[in-house]
Parts: sequence; structure tokens; C-alpha cells
Amino acid sequence: MDAPQRPAADDQPGRFRPARAVPLAILLCGLVLFFAMGWHHYFTLATLKEHRDLLLGHVRDHPFLSAAVFFGIYAGALSCSIPINTPLNVAGGFLFGWLEGGLLAITAATLGATVIYLATDTALAGPLRALGGKPLIRVEDAIRRNALFYLLISRIVPIFPFVLVNVAAGMLDVPLGTFVLTTFFGEMPVTFTYASLGSGLGRLFDHGARPSFHLLAQPSIFLPLLALALFVLIPFGWRAYSMRRKPRG
Repeated sequence: MDAPQRPAADDQPGRFRPARAVPLAILLCGLVLFFAMGWHHYFTLATLKEHRDLLLGHVRDHPFLSAAVFFGIYAGALSCSIPINTPLNVAGGFLFGWLEGGLLAITAATLGATVIYLATDTALAGPLRALGGKPLIRVEDAIRRNALFYLLISRIVPIFPFVLVNVAAGMLDVPLGTFVLTTFFGEMPVTFTYASLGSGLGRLFDHGARPSFHLLAQPSIFLPLLALALFVLIPFGWRAYSMRRKPRG
């Protein structure tokens, strides 16, 4: 009788497989390249003001192409974990209006976040679980049971950077459906707020205001943030209401 064969090294659960890390490595190379080439200097309000006529003219003459280019830049940037979602949210509102720009930004953000989530989950979720052992598994299970609430809070209240939440969710193997839904709907308040602010930049530029993100705190365009404050209270209130309705043992 033949002796039982040991499983191949690549078949062992939790083992790090370099081939599965290739997509994540490519995306991280995009992040390094972005900053190494100095492209982050172009994502400023000064750039919007300097090229205002050119950009708005292109949007007017080629609306679908302009929307596709904006969508591609946004989704590609977040796929590589490049932290420029706030400037892009403002730019989307400035170029396309708060509604179209907001919808483009939310959809692109969800796609880009899902790409880096899947790459991280594929490369690191299994090895991290094997490395952390039972304590990490218990933490992961607790997070997974309440993933909808935790992720929704992290999206609506941007305490943690957007790109960090994407990577953490992938490492902890949060359910894909939960991740996509909370990203799409949780990002709505922040995205539409910044898109609304962006749609008011033209008036500030016309008055010769110095382009800076400090302009976003001006009272004339600050009112949309009140909507964000109301949205923030929704999950907290629902959570407290649900806890109070649970029967006590």
C-alpha cells in the first residue's frame, strides 16, 4: 500500500502564494509611480482655476468622453489606493454639477475600492488569518458579524482614510456584498457634499478668490455640510434603537 502523500506546499491553507499577490503588487506600484512622478501636484484647486476654461469647454463639447475620462481616473486612482478622492469629488461637482459629478464619483469610488479590496483579500486574507491564529480569527468573526454597521460608519464618518478601510476590509475578508453596498451608499453623504461644494467654486473663482481647499469652509457653500451631519446621526440612531428593542435575558 502506498504511503499517504503530504499536500503540496502551494495547497496548504493560509500559505502565502506570491502569484496571488501579483495584482496587489501592480496596484501598489501604481501608487508609488503616482507620487514619484509628482502627479499629486496637479490635483489642486489652483489647477482647476488655471485650466478652468479648457476643462469646462471639453466637458461641454465632449460630455460622454469627459465623463468616461473622469470615471477612469477616479476608479484607477482608488484601485491603486491613491488618496485623492476628496479633490476628485470637488472636481466632479465643478465640472459636471453636483448630481452628475456626485454619481460619477460614487460609482467610480465603489469600483476602485472593490478592486483594491479583492486584490488585498486574495493576497493577504488567508496568510494573515493563519499567522494570527485563533485570537485574530475571533476578532475577524466579530467584525464580520457586524461588518455592515462598522463599514457604514467608517464610510459616512470619514474618521479613517478611505483607502485604509478598503485594505483593512480585504485583509479581514469582509463579505464582498457587504463591502460594495456600504461603500456605495455610505459614500453618498460625503461625496455629494463635496460635489455640491465643488459646484460653487466657479463663483469664488469669478470673485478672484485664491484657490485653496480652505475655500470649502466659506459660509456661502458650507450649508451642504449640514446634510452630512444629519446623515451621520442615522446609523447611530438606528443602532441605539435596535439595541433598545432587543429583549433582555
